[in-house]
Amino acid sequence: MNRHGEMDFRVSALNDLREQFVRALEADVVLEQQPSGPRWSFEWRRAWAVPVVVLAVVVILIAITAIPFKSNPTVAEAAADVAKTALAAEYPPDDWFTFTRSRQTVRNYSILPLVPSRLLATERRAWLSVAQRGTIETRVLSEPKSPLIVYRYPAYGKYRIGDETYSRAQMDELAQTPDRLLREIEKQAASVGRGQGDGTKWMIITEALRDLSPPLPQTLRAAMIRDLATIRGVNVLDRARDPRGRPAVGFTFSESGTLSTVYFDTTTSALIYSESVVVGSEALLAGQDVKVGDLLESFELLESRATPVAPELKVSD
Repeated sequence: MNRHGEMDFRVSALNDLREQFVRALEADVVLEQQPSGPRWSFEWRRAWAVPVVVLAVVVILIAITAIPFKSNPTVAEAAADVAKTALAAEYPPDDWFTFTRSRQTVRNYSILPLVPSRLLATERRAWLSVAQRGTIETRVLSEPKSPLIVYRYPAYGKYRIGDETYSRAQMDELAQTPDRLLREIEKQAASVGRGQGDGTKWMIITEALRDLSPPLPQTLRAAMIRDLATIRGVNVLDRARDPRGRPAVGFTFSESGTLSTVYFDTTTSALIYSESVVVGSEALLAGQDVKVGDLLESFELLESRATPVAPELKVSD
């Protein structure tokens, strides 16, 4: 039973209780007005009416108090649940690739005056191994004639988290001490200046959880998800679903007139959707046509699966 259902039940139970008292009092008045019938019958019924009602009240109150009242999860509780899912997630072998298909929309601003901004949509298909080798294909959807841009990574690549890059060996080392990576993220966030550290930390963590595919080692991924809960201003969405209707755990963060939202899949912990929207005048740029309510950027994970090969790149390469 959800929180609203519990409240409805309690209100209904109290209303039933009130009605029972009213009926008992009305019955007592009717009995007193009846002149006929043996006196002992009236007295007996009157003597038992109140104890029966009192017993009913006690039973109802016990039943009501026995029902657990579950409030909305706190940010820390919600993040801990997602982190637990991340720790239990299965990852492909090192010589396999994780295929992901995603769509990203970014608002593009013109350097020319009076030229309106526009949303640029791209679709990204990536085949990447745990060592970040593989293939990435990108196409600009908002420009039908745009070419397919292909990047090949036959050699070992790097994991990028914020402004820092890490090799696979460094990732494995950090996986043994996740707090060390969190301290490095904190250091990056603090270097941007007073008043912007929280937003930078949010950006570093959410972009790493969104873009790195295959995901970070389980311990690092879980630690970064839990660390979201420590950012000031982060809230959790109650009973959230992403814009596609998929069950998810959602978190929001507001800073500098923008509201950012991320959704994590409840079964895989994957970041499946994110967006940033203008909610305040401080986010409006001088000379641009952006207004409150406009979308600044969005990301949507459309597909994710493990595969033994990548296009034009075999495992033996």
